Amino acid sequence: MDLAGQHIAVTGATGFLGQYIVDRLLKHNANVVAVVRNPDKVPALKNLDIEFRKADLADTDALSKAFEGLDAVVSNAGQVGASNFEEMVKNNVGGTENVFNALHNAGIKRCIKVSSGSVYKYSGKQIMDETTQLRSATDRKHPLSAYPISKSLAEQRAWELSKKFDIDLTTIRPFGIFGAFDNGTFSWWFSRLMKIPVVPYPVGIDVCLIYAGDVAEAICHCIDRDIARNKAYNICGHPLDAWHFSSIWKQAGGQTSWLRLPVPVPAKLRASNQLAIRELGWEPRPIIESCREMIAAEQRGSHWD
Repeated sequence: MDLAGQHIAVTGATGFLGQYIVDRLLKHNANVVAVVRNPDKVPALKNLDIEFRKADLADTDALSKAFEGLDAVVSNAGQVGASNFEEMVKNNVGGTENVFNALHNAGIKRCIKVSSGSVYKYSGKQIMDETTQLRSATDRKHPLSAYPISKSLAEQRAWELSKKFDIDLTTIRPFGIFGAFDNGTFSWWFSRLMKIPVVPYPVGIDVCLIYAGDVAEAICHCIDRDIARNKAYNICGHPLDAWHFSSIWKQAGGQTSWLRLPVPVPAKLRASNQLAIRELGWEPRPIIESCREMIAAEQRGSHWD
């Protein structure tokens, strides 16, 4: 894959997943534009051959200016934590509306939006694929549902606006992302658990973990392949027991607890990644390779040497 000559913006480029997206785009020779609120947040990014344009998701005018002259935008920025349900929905849906209005203002006709596997209504029985029903505004509201509902409503709004403005949209729905410099998802709590000498640890939780680098690689494939236009893709790994993951992590050289006490937690999260594999030519790497890359990045203190 060669994205040479393409000018591609990444919103939220200084964030956990954003740094991986920048890294993979550069590896595929794209010209990267980081659209961020604070260009100084990740000093290592400043040493790369990328352009910075300052904008906030709440500012349509700034976003419109930041998107000028681009071939595509990776809409990655969004809110993960909020003080209440209404704030989360307002910020994620409103931010999406501002991004698409800015795309229209700037004349950009290609967007890859980072959604989430949590957008699905999950019964605990079916294998979720891209046709599974999405969450809605009428779903039961509680602290744990704020993020999933807000992501679902934001994605649905993106589809509405992409049709209105004739923008070719691809949405990706990653499940259980882990990676270096995580700021609050799976690898964040896992790394803290593994620092405890003796820790209760779940057995029987199957999660479709996916390395952030593989998510970023899938985004590059979406940009490269015309078949991805106006499609949604699950981006996930094969179901993996949480206990097994910790064993792989230890094999890769990661820090682990001296003693893990197995606690049965029978919970299964099943999702299919076959559409992405078939249409994008993408496939997740073995978990142990991802763990080794993650450990090396954290030991360096950066994704880049």
